[in-house]
Amino acid sequence: MISPWCWKMKNVFVYGYLMFADVWDRIAGHRYEKHAAVLHGHRRLCVRGETYPGLVKSFNRSVEGVVYLDVKAQVIRRLDRFEGEHYSRTSVMVTCEYGVRLDAEVYLFSKRNRNLLSTLPWNPERFQMLHLSS
Repeated sequence: MISPWCWKMKNVFVYGYLMFADVWDRIAGHRYEKHAAVLHGHRRLCVRGETYPGLVKSFNRSVEGVVYLDVKAQVIRRLDRFEGEHYSRTSVMVTCEYGVRLDAEVYLFSKRNRNLLSTLPWNPERFQMLHLSS
C-alpha cells in the first residue's frame, strides 16, 4: 500500500533561477530527480529591473525548463514563500524527453502585476553567464 505522505508530493516545473542546481539546492534544501521539460502555451519574460523572469500564458509559445520530480509538500511551501506575492502556483502539463507528459506545478506571474513585465524574453544562458559564473 502507498503511504499517504507521498500523495502530497508533486512535480515542479521551473523556468528561471531554480533551473540551476546550485540555486535549487539552496532554496529547496534537497536534491530531486530532474529532467528537461517544455511547457507549451506559455511565455517567459523579463521582469523590469530584476534578474528573474515571469511566466505568462501565451498561445503558440513554449518555454524550456526543468521538472523536479516528487517534491515534498514542505519544500513546495518553501517555494511558495520564495516566489512571493508576484507569483501564483498552478497545475500544468509539461512534456519531457520522448514525449512523456507529466502533471506539474508551476509559478505564473500574477495578473495584477503584469505591468512589471517587459516584452523581452528572459534568457537562462545570459543569466547563468552574468550571475552564476565565478
